[in-house]
Amino acid sequence: MDNASNCDALAWLLPNYLPDFRGMQSQGHCFPHIINLIAKIFISFFFKQVKQKKSVTVAAGTHCQHGATATAPSDTEFEEEVLVIEEGEDINFNSDDSDNDNAAVEESEITESTTLDDNGKDAHNDLVVKSLADKAIKIMWDEYSIVMKPEEQQYALQIFPRMAGLSHHVHDSTTLKEKFDEMVENNPLLSGGQHTLTRRVPTRRNSDCACLESHLHFKKVVKELTSVPSNGLKAFELSPKQWAMAADVLNVLQLFNDFTNLFSQSEVPLIVDAVPMLETLENSLIAVRDDDLNTGCSTVIRVAAQASLLLICKYSIFTTDCELYHIAIVQEIQAIKSTVVKCWKEKYKKYQVNESPDQAQTSEPAKKVYSSISILFLSYN
Repeated sequence: MDNASNCDALAWLLPNYLPDFRGMQSQGHCFPHIINLIAKIFISFFFKQVKQKKSVTVAAGTHCQHGATATAPSDTEFEEEVLVIEEGEDINFNSDDSDNDNAAVEESEITESTTLDDNGKDAHNDLVVKSLADKAIKIMWDEYSIVMKPEEQQYALQIFPRMAGLSHHVHDSTTLKEKFDEMVENNPLLSGGQHTLTRRVPTRRNSDCACLESHLHFKKVVKELTSVPSNGLKAFELSPKQWAMAADVLNVLQLFNDFTNLFSQSEVPLIVDAVPMLETLENSLIAVRDDDLNTGCSTVIRVAAQASLLLICKYSIFTTDCELYHIAIVQEIQAIKSTVVKCWKEKYKKYQVNESPDQAQTSEPAKKVYSSISILFLSYN
């Protein structure tokens, strides 16, 4: 099922009509949608939206509780109510930085006009993103003493609107398109099959990543095109710091891109593959948040990574409700056993000179590992 609250309501109420359906124990969650939401909350730190109001009909009450102690909701919890959602920021057109605001406004309007609100799904996603983003900002300050620098926030909010706006202008203007094509043709350092800037399409997954990647690929051409006053593209020009930040953002977006592509193939991953994917993504985002490589990663990127981690935690909890997740993983118990033994041999067991690898498997720590695996296996048979 999708991850919206109305699907939880369906899982709660369906056993009343289909007794064989076991409610939350039989409810699986849509992993592609989870990955998309995780990417969306990360991307949200790089977009400034014009303040707007929208009315949307949603289920009354808060999200249903999960787990063995949860009780069935009352009928009134699923009555419809209308919420007026106000989002975004006021744009000051009289500021000295009007070019920056105009680029942000233009891209916001394009996003709004091309995004279809599917019975409140987009509004629901936006609310999830905003609440967790605020929580991530607080966590990074309370636990890591990291706060987003105003200068970096300003740089971050300009990157995608400028890149997306430039691609729209180049594609929509015959004159600019001809100039761009000529610059690409005259640049001997450009390689590969890409010949034009990728448009940002808000409704298409991984579109932000593709748009960013193409701009970095044509970095020299883009800088030359936006630096010419007669082209009228000053509002879409990036500073050196923004180019550096864009490269770091792309590295993170490619993590989401890789997982999304797996679900776009004819043979989609099984549950046993999907759960470890979340763990792999979680570990990668932890490394970004903690700046493990000491690259001087922007505070905005680190806070955005923390927001994504909160969403991973939110949806990882849901896997405890449905037995299918555990059954699918236990079916791979032999593979897990082999991995544990291999890891033990390579990293934990310090061989003595006269001790063979086979003897290591009979040591007390190894026996505990085998015992735990056997108990786990028997409990699901």
